[in-house]
Amino acid sequence: MQELIYRLKRPYHFVKTGLLKGFRAQLKYGFPAKKIKVLLITGTDGKTTTSNLLYHLLNQTKKKTGLISTVGAYIGNKKVDTGLHVTAPGPEKLQNFIKKMVDKKFEYLVLEFTSHGAYQFRDWGIKPHIAGLTNITHEHLDYHLTYQNYLEAKLLLLKKASMVFLNQNDQSFYELKEKLNAKEQKIKSYSVEEKFGKKIDKAINKTFPEKFNQANAHLA
Repeated sequence: MQELIYRLKRPYHFVKTGLLKGFRAQLKYGFPAKKIKVLLITGTDGKTTTSNLLYHLLNQTKKKTGLISTVGAYIGNKKVDTGLHVTAPGPEKLQNFIKKMVDKKFEYLVLEFTSHGAYQFRDWGIKPHIAGLTNITHEHLDYHLTYQNYLEAKLLLLKKASMVFLNQNDQSFYELKEKLNAKEQKIKSYSVEEKFGKKIDKAINKTFPEKFNQANAHLA
């Protein structure tokens, strides 16, 4: 019965969140997500750390970049009070925020997003330029019920991206790689064993002694 209810939620959210809220917000704000490069970060752990690292790196290289993550929303270096306070905001607030960035001629949006948000169509109208996955562990099963359902919810995000970065050290790597479309997407991998050069490797290891944070840094 629980599995049936879980499955029925999907078409319900398609209408309620996707069509009635998402599509309406797109029309209202002029399809802003089509006018900016969305760099989406998802996964069980490390989403916020990786999103903030990527946002910081892009701003350091003078790229006009915004951020939406659990810790807040930023346009460039300016924190924006959006009242979000959630990792995956609803379509109205999300499209409104993107419109503000587009109006200011921003090039990138680093967007932290959850499996809940994907399953509920809160990402309506967003096609990521790049999507990066930190990992998928046996969590959030109170909502998704099974690990397989959880993995499939993550795939909803990853399948929309032009390029995908997968964690080669994670248990989900081979199944995700098999289920993504290698003909239509560029599928890349990363691992904590990857080398970037002595200077960068030293900076990562010094700043992040923990292996899981080193993985986040490698993804960023």
